[in-house]
Amino acid sequence: MRKITILLFLCLLSFVAPDTLGICQSVAATNDQMTAPVDDAAFDAMFAQEESEEEVSDPLEGVNRVFFVVNDSLYFWVVKPVNRVYSAVLPQDIRQCVGNFFDNVAAPVRVINNLLQGKFTDAGVETTRFLLNSTVGVLGLGDPALTSFDLRP
Repeated sequence: MRKITILLFLCLLSFVAPDTLGICQSVAATNDQMTAPVDDAAFDAMFAQEESEEEVSDPLEGVNRVFFVVNDSLYFWVVKPVNRVYSAVLPQDIRQCVGNFFDNVAAPVRVINNLLQGKFTDAGVETTRFLLNSTVGVLGLGDPALTSFDLRP
């Protein structure tokens, strides 16, 4: 019964994601209780028809591809090595202070966001956290709003 449930799930998944059809067929081939073969031509025709009807033109596709390659290259060649060196050189306490500082700098944006959403209580908590961390927490390097006053972001 468990094999049948898994097989049905994979076959159902193949209707949602046609790339998984090969998985469904390999499972069907190993299951002794499955007698009807899977018709590849019918599935291919059905998905080809759907793709041709829903063709969307993207005039910026070339630019998007270039930016994707540039961003991907920058991540692997610059950001990731810098992150490794940063983590290896600076101790956890210093990295926590830097993170607290940037979290405190972003607090006014979160306050405005909460006000625009009508979350006045959250806006008050964020404002209080910002004021406490900016003064008592020495420009936001510490987080006394959380540690001393239990004000969670």
